[in-house]
Order: sequence, then C-alpha cells, then structure tokens
Amino acid sequence: MVFLVNSKDGLSDILRLTKGEHAIMWIAHGLLTDTEIASLRIEGNDVTVLSNSESTSCQKLECTIATIAEHHPGHSVWVERVASDYL
Repeated sequence: MVFLVNSKDGLSDILRLTKGEHAIMWIAHGLLTDTEIASLRIEGNDVTVLSNSESTSCQKLECTIATIAEHHPGHSVWVERVASDYL
C-alpha cells in the first residue's frame, strides 16, 4: 500500500497504523523539513516528496495518483483527505 500524505495529522495516523513497519509514503511538498524526511527514511520508510504544493487540489489529485501508480504498479493508494475538502 502507498500512502499519499497531505498533513502532519495524516502522517501521525499512518505511523500509528503501520506500527513501525516499512511504509511507502508520498509526502506533500513543504509538509516536512529535510530532517524529518531523513528521519523517516532512516526508520526504513520509502519516502517520496512531491515536487509541488498542489497535490491536495481535486484536479492535481488524479494526476498525483496516476504518477504514484506508475512508480508502484499493482499497489493500493491510500489518499488522506478531509471530508470538508469536498464541501
């Protein structure tokens, strides 16, 4: 499973759900510092940082998921979204 992380709360949820197991994460641009990203990698996670900050917009989301699918064919993609984002 691949996790698309758009907030620090979402990252905390993923880390709690995976309980220290290896996770594949695509992180929203600007969400974490270089040090935080390095720490996740040291812990054994596969971390990719998106190159732009628009990964949460509806239009960009489909493109982001398609890019993730190209890099991780056959994997499910867990997308962190808040219900109010759709209102």
